[in-house]
Amino acid sequence: ANFTLGQSINAAFACSDAGSGVAACDGTVPNGSPLDTSTVGSLASSVSVARAQVLGLGSTATPDRRLVFTGLATGEANKILVAQVDLNATMAAALGTLSVVSEAKDAKIELGTGLFVTRSTNALTDLVDGVTIQLVKADPTKDVTVDAAIDHVGLASKVKDWVGAMNSTLGLIDSKSAYDATSKTGGVLLGDSTAQRIRQSLTSPMSATVAGGTFRNLQQLGVTVDANGRYKLDETKLADAIKTNASSVGQVFARSATATNSAVSFVSGSDSTVEGTYAVTVTRAATQATVTGAAFTVLGADEKVDFVLGSASVSVNLTSGQALADVVTAINSAFAAHGFAGVAELTGGAVRLRSNIYGSATSLTVTASLAGTGSTGLGGAVAATANNAVGVVVDGTIDGVAALGAGQVLTASSGHASGLRLRVDSTTIGAFGSVTYVTGAGGGLMRNLASASVVESGLASATSSLSSLRRSYEDRVTDLERRISITETRLRRQFGQMETLLSQLRAQGSRLSASLGTGSTQNG
Repeated sequence: ANFTLGQSINAAFACSDAGSGVAACDGTVPNGSPLDTSTVGSLASSVSVARAQVLGLGSTATPDRRLVFTGLATGEANKILVAQVDLNATMAAALGTLSVVSEAKDAKIELGTGLFVTRSTNALTDLVDGVTIQLVKADPTKDVTVDAAIDHVGLASKVKDWVGAMNSTLGLIDSKSAYDATSKTGGVLLGDSTAQRIRQSLTSPMSATVAGGTFRNLQQLGVTVDANGRYKLDETKLADAIKTNASSVGQVFARSATATNSAVSFVSGSDSTVEGTYAVTVTRAATQATVTGAAFTVLGADEKVDFVLGSASVSVNLTSGQALADVVTAINSAFAAHGFAGVAELTGGAVRLRSNIYGSATSLTVTASLAGTGSTGLGGAVAATANNAVGVVVDGTIDGVAALGAGQVLTASSGHASGLRLRVDSTTIGAFGSVTYVTGAGGGLMRNLASASVVESGLASATSSLSSLRRSYEDRVTDLERRISITETRLRRQFGQMETLLSQLRAQGSRLSASLGTGSTQNG
């Protein structure tokens, strides 16, 4: 069979059995290549775009082996299409008729009334910051309340891992820069200032103090330094601190900010954000894409309304005589069924539509088959004409400098606050007080690690220095070898000359001895 990504489903095929566990699935796959064997297991092993399994649903007396194909991931975007194309008669008869086992669907959640969330998985990791919600059962008639509590043990365990990683890193640096008196050898970075600068960049944030709050430093949370310069953690003290004031503990460990105005909340900071207090001003509030229809009591005729939000679309068929409240309910039901990120509500006797997304990143387009009296008026004054609405992003300043807007989030683009991201949940403009940003031990550590002058440039400088020193030594060795060669040549020449001179002296001595000997005989 052909298996391609498409708009259909998980599927099952019946495969007749010859009675000996071998299915009558002889034939070829669509590309004409013969199957390795005639078993359904062989066919299952040839599939790569989905998970293929062979299920034995029958018994020994009445065999019923079925080939089941399942998509590799959940959600509507991961549906599969199983098409029987170019099969020979034997294979086509053996596979039988396609039937649906289960349809791939997205998870859909309604928060409160009219706020819908769609995900392709049942594990919601991005709905609430720091919380994972596992969906186990669907029941549209039942409201579920989720209570989230701080995982004291889990947090303490993460801090313990962090302390352990810090000690391992410091141990590595120390081992490379220490002197071993026993072996009388030093590490490769012995006496190198780079190693000490890197060590300082790691340890200095650990002694930082946070202004305000119940806890102000790591020592108050059970993180101390022993005599060997290693960190140790009192897990009980840390757990007690978390139970006492988790928010204050978070400020000591991580980047955070407190705002004087409740409409402003901290989103994140960056490695370039400097600790300090920064004024916040909003010059334009963020809005959602909104379309408002005409006032009516009941619909005077059937009306079809098409909605498009980004890449998502949905159509709603309304019927003559439907009341205003019924129209709102019908639209919201359709939005929920299709995971459409919008909501319909009543306002001034009319239907108002708004996207769940702030800003201009996504536009809302509404087209209605009717216009005028007795219609919803959502499509505008002319039937079958697109009525388009786009939200606006927030504009403002942080620390007196123009910030970048994205939805409801302002991001400082320059200055000391560069990288600071703040959410402004307000429909008004003006001064919104100030925020005080602190990096905490973790934020300070990340800032130092990201500093090119501390680590990357420092190591590059050390490497360059060592390489330069090595080249200097190599040049000195080459020069010494050249000098030695010259000296050796000169000494060999002088030694040769000395041997020649000694030979001459020996010859002269022999002649002198002979002369002295002859003279003595004559005188005798």
